[in-house]
Amino acid sequence: MPNAIITMLRKPREPLWRYKFEEFKRLANAAGYTILGEVIQVKMAPLAATLFGRGKINEIKKLANEVDADVILVYNTLKSIQKVNLELLTQRTVLDRYDLTLEIFAANASDAVSKLQIELAKIQKEIPYIRLITSLIHQKDRPFIRAGGEYGWSPKVAELRRRMKKLREEIQRYRDNKVRQIIERKQKGFILTCIVGYYNAGKTTLFNALTYENKPTSDLPFTTLSSKYSRLAGSDRILLIDTIG
Repeated sequence: MPNAIITMLRKPREPLWRYKFEEFKRLANAAGYTILGEVIQVKMAPLAATLFGRGKINEIKKLANEVDADVILVYNTLKSIQKVNLELLTQRTVLDRYDLTLEIFAANASDAVSKLQIELAKIQKEIPYIRLITSLIHQKDRPFIRAGGEYGWSPKVAELRRRMKKLREEIQRYRDNKVRQIIERKQKGFILTCIVGYYNAGKTTLFNALTYENKPTSDLPFTTLSSKYSRLAGSDRILLIDTIG
């Protein structure tokens, strides 16, 4: 399991910050990280370039070196420039809450459409990061106006955008098919009933109890990543739907 330290920037007197921070730790554990330390900064507003102040970044780097952390996990959602600068200053891989959630989704996804949606989300977040980090590497390679050259990131970004287009088309086909299935079920007289709620609220446990199914359950977040359908036990007309948290 990779080692990590977990960090957060919060405002003074921010309500429920400890609950949010502990929840983030649970996400990290669900993703397979061993948490070896934590750093929290209390600040009215984040810095545009680095999120944390320089002194706090030095503290984060020192702790990462002391515990030999592979990754720095940041509760806050990072802009690309913040992620790049933090990685350069700490010499560690930096993942924010969005990155961590996508890692969990990717590990638990079992159906085709979920995998496509996760890949699309990753690419959408990756493009601005690639543009920035590659521009830093190729600072001296910028094309002159009308020179006909390309920025260092252009070929990679163009490739990712083509992939995004294909993913959106495939996802739309799945959605169209799902809509047709729902319409057909309603036309056959089925009553569709959704079980909704926060992750780890017990939706799948309730679904299993009401349908006599045996769908996977876990104390870890996001065990269910695609909707499940089954008839309510004792009924021929009611279809229960176990939804994603």
